[in-house]
Amino acid sequence: MMTGNWHVRRWALLVFVGALCSPLIAEPLDALLDKMNSDEFDVRSKAYAELEVWAKKNLESSPEELHKLWNASRQPEVRSRCYELMKETAIQRKFGKGKGFIGIRMQEIAVDDPADKGQEKKEKLAGIQITFVLVDTPGEKAGLKINDTILGVDTLEFGKTKIPPANARFGFQQTDFGAVTRFGNYIRSKQPDETVTLHILRGVKEMDVKVTLMKRPASADVRMFGGQEVNPQDEQDRFFKTWLKSMAK
Repeated sequence: MMTGNWHVRRWALLVFVGALCSPLIAEPLDALLDKMNSDEFDVRSKAYAELEVWAKKNLESSPEELHKLWNASRQPEVRSRCYELMKETAIQRKFGKGKGFIGIRMQEIAVDDPADKGQEKKEKLAGIQITFVLVDTPGEKAGLKINDTILGVDTLEFGKTKIPPANARFGFQQTDFGAVTRFGNYIRSKQPDETVTLHILRGVKEMDVKVTLMKRPASADVRMFGGQEVNPQDEQDRFFKTWLKSMAK
């Protein structure tokens, strides 16, 4: 038996959800709310999907509106879904969609400038040699190959550098021109789904390769030999906890 209080709560929730309405939500909100409380999982999922579309298209206000809905609802599933969507949109508004990622391992090298046409020079081009291409990543999908040399990306070029002396102990040339750091910082400054153009030297052939980036996985921030960088997920979780506390004031 439904109580009068249930009708009051349903009416209050309906009025509030009405405030969330935008042209992106296809159905009238009374029908959408009914579906959010449906006994059928598929029906509820479709209703939440419509709410998700609205929330991600309206990041400037959706986290706060979802917080009100989450705080007002007494339905466990509505609260759970709204909480997860509220967290996702609050983090996305603060940090963006994430950092860009290509999916290659690399090392710095010095290479002859093709424009020098065989002339002996004391300077060479600073480059990044691809040593491994991870499976099912933008690098693999773009056709990058082991031993490709990256000379630059978009308008960023690594430029020429003096040939380093051979290491007295190990007998080889150590290269550290900062190219890997500059390249990595540039790629991480981009967001997933953005496209960058790599300037590649493959053998003696120069070419441009367009790569559409993916979201940088958390595992990519774990250094080798046990060291670990700041985990972006931890930073995002700390931000959300602080934001959530501020909403309770």
